[in-house]
Amino acid sequence: MGEKILNLSGKWKFKTDPKGVGKYEQWYINGFEGQEFTIPAVWQSYSKELSDYTGYAWYSKDFDLDIEANNRVFIKFDAVDYIADVWFNGQFIGSHEGGYVPFKLEVTELITSGKNLLVVRVFDPENNEEIPHGKQGSWYTRVSGIWQDVSLVKYRKSFIENVFIRPDVDLEEVSFDIDVDSVDRIEDPILQIDVYTAEQDDLVSSSEFALRNENYKLSIPEVKLWEPENPNLYDVVVTLRDGGQFIDQFKTYFGMRKVETRDGKIFLNDKPLYIRGALDQAFWPETIYRADSEDMIKDEIKKAKDMGFNLLRKHIKAEDPRYLYWADKMGILIWAEPANYARWTPQAKKRFKKEFTDMVNRDYNHPAIIIWSIYNEEWGLEWKLKENREMQDWVKDFYDHAKGLDDSRLICDNSGWAHVKTDLNDHHRYFAVPENYREWNQDLDKYVISQPDKNFVDGCTANQEPLIVSEFGIWGLPELDTSIKEEQQPGWFGGNARIFSEDFKIPANALKNFHKYQLDKVFPDFNQLALATQEREYRGVKYLFEEMRKREEISGYVVTELTDIEWETNGFLKYDRSLKSFSDRVNRFNGAINVMLDIEERNLWTGDRFTAVPYIVNNTGQDFNGTLNWKLANTDINGSIEVDVKPYSVTKITDDIVFNLPSMNNSCSYNFDYNLIKEGEEITKNSEELTITSPDKVISSVQEIFTCGLSDEFKEKLAANEYILNSLIDAGSSTRNESKSAQIDSGSSTAERICLSSKLNKEMLEYIDRGGKAIFLAEKGSDILEKGLLNFKKLTDGESWNRAASFNFIDTGIFGDLPIQKISGWEMADLYPSYVINNLDDLNYVRIIAGMFSGWIGKFSPTILELRHGKGHLIVCTLKLMEQYNKQPIGTMLLNRMVEYLANKKTV
Repeated sequence: MGEKILNLSGKWKFKTDPKGVGKYEQWYINGFEGQEFTIPAVWQSYSKELSDYTGYAWYSKDFDLDIEANNRVFIKFDAVDYIADVWFNGQFIGSHEGGYVPFKLEVTELITSGKNLLVVRVFDPENNEEIPHGKQGSWYTRVSGIWQDVSLVKYRKSFIENVFIRPDVDLEEVSFDIDVDSVDRIEDPILQIDVYTAEQDDLVSSSEFALRNENYKLSIPEVKLWEPENPNLYDVVVTLRDGGQFIDQFKTYFGMRKVETRDGKIFLNDKPLYIRGALDQAFWPETIYRADSEDMIKDEIKKAKDMGFNLLRKHIKAEDPRYLYWADKMGILIWAEPANYARWTPQAKKRFKKEFTDMVNRDYNHPAIIIWSIYNEEWGLEWKLKENREMQDWVKDFYDHAKGLDDSRLICDNSGWAHVKTDLNDHHRYFAVPENYREWNQDLDKYVISQPDKNFVDGCTANQEPLIVSEFGIWGLPELDTSIKEEQQPGWFGGNARIFSEDFKIPANALKNFHKYQLDKVFPDFNQLALATQEREYRGVKYLFEEMRKREEISGYVVTELTDIEWETNGFLKYDRSLKSFSDRVNRFNGAINVMLDIEERNLWTGDRFTAVPYIVNNTGQDFNGTLNWKLANTDINGSIEVDVKPYSVTKITDDIVFNLPSMNNSCSYNFDYNLIKEGEEITKNSEELTITSPDKVISSVQEIFTCGLSDEFKEKLAANEYILNSLIDAGSSTRNESKSAQIDSGSSTAERICLSSKLNKEMLEYIDRGGKAIFLAEKGSDILEKGLLNFKKLTDGESWNRAASFNFIDTGIFGDLPIQKISGWEMADLYPSYVINNLDDLNYVRIIAGMFSGWIGKFSPTILELRHGKGHLIVCTLKLMEQYNKQPIGTMLLNRMVEYLANKKTV
């Protein structure tokens, strides 16, 4: 291990070399003029001008040193991305390729007393398809340069290169594999291994061994296990001697823990482990690939644990060892995976396998790591794994290679997509909720749980591997400091993600589109919109989590993601690690113990019977008796249920919560609040959103309406609400009923009458052109035979990353006191559209009443649009109002209020 004699991090001279002339001009001898920057840091963090720079760059540092005789001296680099060529005192000493793992170069014969010069040339190619790089440069900011520490280390003639520690919880012992460099220089090599409790308080076990090529074992009496709730650690000191002469000492630590799978479940230290995880991209706003301080790391881990998470999946990045150290110390599990390459070539595979191997060897002793991934979603396999036998064989062999490196942890071969040989059957499933809440439930039951083989390549089958949904999530925009000038904005704000050009992934679009699409008529400012989207994120992920946790067949989840990152905003924390509006409520559905409900309907009529089935999820080893209390807020309706909860269980309470809804004079939103009391203390609580509507308020002030193309069933529903229906002449009809026809002009008494139509044919357009007012109920979108010049786009009513990144909004101003939210929530359940209007720019619209946008107000499409046509007015609506009329109360009221709104419009 040696002894660090000088920390070389700090100020270095830096200069780019875009033409690659530095080596020819011998900058490593003659020096170069450059700016001073601090390392470790990726050069993209130095200035906005360097945020996109790739190619050659040079670093130099001179330092003074008093050397000692009989020592070997090395320069140690913890990580440099990507190729480092190193010169010391003008002499080339070596190269290293790979951006994530440490390397060291010996300078014993070159170091001098007094001034020394260290020069490093880094090359990071623009095209990184064949090198392990993760998401840098494609999804997020590129990463290049010396991004981890540099130090000067001295050794004796021989030294301990590494110590691999393997705990055996069952046998209460620990084994050591010890690599010794230059052991042939020692005549009588002896190893002394001492194990202490953490911080070396008490000696636990000690033994001396003659150094041989073997595994060394020590017993650990009265084992203190490492687990997230109690992250007990042991310190280790391995001493190398030559007979009685001290040679070297290696200090590290380990935790006594084991992880395994049995019968479709994960076990940690023989106890069932339910993974409550978050994806962690591990990027940072200012320093990009490395936290600026260890306090920032500790703060992030604390916030993750406070929200109920017990695992972080470090996403396609070999993580900074400082983070892994604090994960061990603070007790949070780690799912680790290497940075991927992009192109399937022999050289790319060779580099990847080496990087993976080096990552496992570097991080082997961290007890927090319980899972290694190999691939993520076939990145590097070019999304051909299902049909490519060569790739399948490669993945099988790689799984075996990974197990050979470390069979004490679980291996995931290809996270989220088709599996070949794996310890986990994990899925990536993105659903928008409440929009597609029914589809989410069906996906869990009919695909994830019922068809485990479907997630494997043909010819490979599931073998009771634990089921984990290891990616899912919903977006919620962060507030912005709108005072920041464009030149001060980070490069990614204007869109520098190479493989993405969609407008919704460019934050700079948000502020201009906020006005362009009339969102400024709905929200006072962008930040009010952002806060509303965060609440949408909360209600969506709450439901996604709870539905998984109710199903005992599922062994856990990893939500996307812990923090926002650059343009991607599905984090539970913002990019700067500050809290989102809901962060302090996440443990209500993500804790070790939670209570939740199955609810038949969330939007109800007065007098309806409300029914809910309670569930209590207990991920702890403690059983308990308690009381489930519930209350409909702002009423005297309440109750309680006595519960008996077993350890590591999902308990479906047999006593349903049932009551009749109270009478009222309007339509209101209510919270249904409930909590779990144990021994007089609240241990968890939860809340649900409901609306209750009085049928007496359904009757519209508009009595007579025209209809066109409506089904008899829908017309019966309208008539039941006391509408008087007059038929507009259907297309192609040769007769005209004079008493009920649409003989209309701007001055007629029928000009206040509204036409409801399910098509936009010639007669409808003529009617509107003469001054008529119409609502085109276009929920069938592109399937409508006659729809004029309107164009519709079909949405994905199922698994969709893009839809999970979208928001539905509505201009509540025209709907009076109807309990609808500006960013739509559960009040719109079952009303969300399957189609949106797709040609807004072609239309002479007056007002965008409701719509849908993705991310940073991109991919914008209206769902309720008010237009002028001739002398008349037209509202086009794709919400499922016909389908849900007189069934879903809010949908019923929405249509009636639109009729009233249009009736009050003045014609030309």
